[in-house]
Amino acid sequence: MKTAMMAVLLVLTQVSISSAQRTKPGAPAGSRIHTATRLVVTFHDLERQLTIALRQNDAATLDRLLASEFEVWTPQPPGEPIPRAVWVQERQSAGVPEAFSIQQMAVRALDEHAVASFVLIEGAPARQTAQFVVDLWARSGGEWKLTDRYTSPAPPAPYSGERKPTGKD
Repeated sequence: MKTAMMAVLLVLTQVSISSAQRTKPGAPAGSRIHTATRLVVTFHDLERQLTIALRQNDAATLDRLLASEFEVWTPQPPGEPIPRAVWVQERQSAGVPEAFSIQQMAVRALDEHAVASFVLIEGAPARQTAQFVVDLWARSGGEWKLTDRYTSPAPPAPYSGERKPTGKD
């Protein structure tokens, strides 16, 4: 009986230690530590390179990252895709903000394709815009090229994960 009780106590101790190690110091109990996967790190870097290339009007980097058939889809009328040349021209003429961040990225690999979704926040804190972006990347010759982008405005304050389903704190 004592041996069984000791085994149960040992298991409970290990579970509580393991649980404590997964929680950030000062974080509410039950919160998760988010670790970037290899794919998230890879595509975060590619998305950062793309945004910087747009800002700097770097045609060589844009050619390396964007497929010739690249198109952007949005929910705004007329509901037709925006061709690569038009989108690049629009982004560059509007002036890509210096400050930007890529948040809440998730990546799903599908053989020679990958789907990256994230929130792109651009601009100074007082005038930020946020977009939810879904990018379709294709691997060709060992390099990733962006073939399609789906984008929609997002709420200015990304979901923090702290709220309860009822919305009450």
